Amino acid sequence: MVKQVGDKCIFEAKWTDTVEGAVHKYPNDHSTNVASVDVLERFIDQDGNLISKKMLRTIFNPNPVMKQVMSIFKMPSRTHQTTLELNKLDVGRKYFQLKSLNKTYFNSIRCFEVLEYNPDVENPDHTELNQSTWIDMYANKKSFAIRWAVHKGESVFAQQYIQTSRTNRQGLQDVINNLQLEWAVLAKNVATDFAKDAEKIGNKIFDKTSELGSQIGDKTVEIVDKSVEISQIIGQEIVDTTRATTNATVVVVDKAVDKAVEVGREVVDITVDKTVEIGKVAVDEGAKMVKSVESVLHQGERALGTSRS
Repeated sequence: MVKQVGDKCIFEAKWTDTVEGAVHKYPNDHSTNVASVDVLERFIDQDGNLISKKMLRTIFNPNPVMKQVMSIFKMPSRTHQTTLELNKLDVGRKYFQLKSLNKTYFNSIRCFEVLEYNPDVENPDHTELNQSTWIDMYANKKSFAIRWAVHKGESVFAQQYIQTSRTNRQGLQDVINNLQLEWAVLAKNVATDFAKDAEKIGNKIFDKTSELGSQIGDKTVEIVDKSVEISQIIGQEIVDTTRATTNATVVVVDKAVDKAVEVGREVVDITVDKTVEIGKVAVDEGAKMVKSVESVLHQGERALGTSRS
């Protein structure tokens, strides 16, 4: 008959901190029986879960009752036990499962354990551990006369397992606390180092900025001086150009005036000449008209003289 033991525990820590502690649970001050932990294999399965296989060697020190049961079954006394551990980590669902099988005594005793870590439903900042164990000493393979010893052995082993589990939980709690403390110290050290580096960087930036500001100031003065010099040169060129332009304009104006005077004189001369010419023509025509009038008058006088005769 298989002996089943179940229990539940709440860790007052976030799931991430608790699982990190569970992964790095050994060694700790409470689980001094763990001699070694070896990682045999680690990979990502098809569902994206991190799978780890480990082998644990623990010191085996059975109590007097367990020793008595073992002697009845002629189980050899061993100083160490070997446990195969299989872990599955699902970060997306926040689920961590640990399975372990202790079969050190082969067909004499078998211990299979399953631990499941999930965020607590009532308080997500806490973690719930559900733990189940199946202990089998193969009572059905033993004679009826000694089955009582088998059942007693399973019960004793279950009690020892419960006690060991509670000790391991306390050890896990200490590991979680130490990890949180280490993270806090690390964060503090990082912050301190960052502050120191930031101060150094700030000082370097300030020095570089001051140096650059000084260089910019000197360069600005140089540019201003150069600008004044260029402005003076350009101003002088503009003055010279303006003067030249003014002089040229005066020359052009003088020439224009002279030309205008010359043209005016020519126009006056032509006008006078034309006027004189027209006057002469008018005088000639007037003379002709006077002669015509005189001729007519003479003719009139002659006609008047004839009629009187």
